[in-house]
Amino acid sequence: MTNILLILCLTCLSNLQQKEMYGYRAPLPGKVAPECYQDNHVRAWIFFTDKGFGQDNYARILETVSNNMERSAYERRLRKGSIIDYGDVPLNRDYISEVEALGGLLIEESKWLNAASFWIFKQDIDRIASLDFVYKINKVA
Repeated sequence: MTNILLILCLTCLSNLQQKEMYGYRAPLPGKVAPECYQDNHVRAWIFFTDKGFGQDNYARILETVSNNMERSAYERRLRKGSIIDYGDVPLNRDYISEVEALGGLLIEESKWLNAASFWIFKQDIDRIASLDFVYKINKVA
């Protein structure tokens, strides 16, 4: 009984921590687009639920991104009145590594989409989709 209660508490805590992540969006109920299962392997976009940091770190993360931005890009942003925002924050490297560990071969990253494209074998799709940080998986058009 104690073990069941402990597991339940850890699950609730994990869910609470995820919801406190900055930019968090809950995974879609049917995460995987049906066309991902049509062939033996698929090139797919894996969209993530967040970028792996909390609200309390957002300002610090943006400052780091700003400091690492090329000077010409930063000045261009200032001239156009653009600001650095969530879309400029790089993807969470741990998320990409976990997908690769489950068989995904990284092709492309998009920090603006908060997604990365991978070659994935059909037999690995469901294991990848079961990761807590996977928002959805779509076949690359």
